[in-house]
Amino acid sequence: MNILDFGGASTRPDADTIDDADEFARVTPLIAALAPETATLISIDTRKSAVAEAALDAGAEFVNDVSALTYDLPSPGWLSRKAYRSA
Repeated sequence: MNILDFGGASTRPDADTIDDADEFARVTPLIAALAPETATLISIDTRKSAVAEAALDAGAEFVNDVSALTYDLPSPGWLSRKAYRSA
């Protein structure tokens, strides 16, 4: 199985944090362009719920979150609702 994993910000320790809008702008257009053109699974690599939700709306199929949904407290709730709507 192949997966394209897109991330717009570094999650390494001590990396500078970028705002949601910049991270969103780095990944969402690419995901939106590639998703309808490929059968390869697409994931979004982010800790931020707003970026993850936008990427899923753009065509990403799952979230790769190194914080296990602990960085951004809204994540677990909206992600479970989104998964339920997609099922």
